[in-house]
Amino acid sequence: MVILEKEKIEYQEAHALYRHYHNLQWVSGTIFISMAFGILGLTWEVRNPIALLFFMTVSLVLYFLWFAIQIRYQDFAETARDRIWKLEEQMGLNLHLQIKEEDEERKSKKPIRYTLKRMHYMTRYIIPLSLGILWVLRILFAIPWLNIVP
Repeated sequence: MVILEKEKIEYQEAHALYRHYHNLQWVSGTIFISMAFGILGLTWEVRNPIALLFFMTVSLVLYFLWFAIQIRYQDFAETARDRIWKLEEQMGLNLHLQIKEEDEERKSKKPIRYTLKRMHYMTRYIIPLSLGILWVLRILFAIPWLNIVP
């Protein structure tokens, strides 16, 4: 099969874009999620519940800002990945298609492990839930009448 130069360039660019979007998602996650939890830790000496509500809001906004970036760039990455699959089919290549087939096989054999491996639950449920619970506890510890923290 003759690979057209145009298809070869498009394949390379789609792969570079896919890698770029994936890296952008996780680099931004490293920054925003760390900042969200960092604000929580930096407020340990703060005792004013109103100030803590402000910091909690900033912390949660940082997390959800990252989550919005994650969702938006996931769409871009999936579009690039789908195009890579089509180009591989046209050019007779197999790298990304083989990964797709192996993922489908793992998905059917071990669906729970596959789901956890994909980390959707971690980013969509566990991290924001734990951040919210920690903030509620932090604010409760700051209320003087509870006398939880001396």
